[in-house]
Amino acid sequence: MKKVVKLFACVFCATYFISCATLVRGTKQVITINSNVDNAIVEFDGVAVGITPLTAKIRKKKDRTVTIRKQGYVTQSIVLEKGFDWFAAGVGNIIWFYGTSSTTTDWATGACWLYDPSSYYVSLQRNEQSNLDYSNELAIRKFAMINHSQIAIDAGKNGGEYTDSLADLMRSKMDKETAMLNIQDALEKSKGNQVIFGDELIEFFRN
Repeated sequence: MKKVVKLFACVFCATYFISCATLVRGTKQVITINSNVDNAIVEFDGVAVGITPLTAKIRKKKDRTVTIRKQGYVTQSIVLEKGFDWFAAGVGNIIWFYGTSSTTTDWATGACWLYDPSSYYVSLQRNEQSNLDYSNELAIRKFAMINHSQIAIDAGKNGGEYTDSLADLMRSKMDKETAMLNIQDALEKSKGNQVIFGDELIEFFRN
């Protein structure tokens, strides 16, 4: 089964900024495609270009289709719409994307998001994984990666709004005290890397 996600950014931008971004950045852009699965095949417009994690320089054009596939996982395709140049315009490090799909799966939570300028993260679902387990893991990973810096600040103060919220997401499989210990351990192991932080939390959550 193939799931297609159409991405759009909920931002306001003027034509002036789009034009300036093109002049500053040129007609090509370096992007990174990362995933919760290493060595997944990445295709641009039907042509395989590498495996995850992938960094590639691509030509900017309208609606580039990126497909991520690996045996044992649900193939996912996303459409990268040509538009605002986040880096050139100086917008922040996290841009939230929302997905829509023709399938019955609720993609409003978003299985793909831009977590750093020009860096997309795609979460693949295992074939045998239930939709509920996948949704729980997706919620934990997304919250952890997007709020990584705030979670680290809270952890340094022995608790706060962000660590409490993350612990609540993990409480279906562990009590709050255990969740807090796992959050601290994941922060130490990640050494500031938000992707590793998310991976470590999911390992704790599964075990």
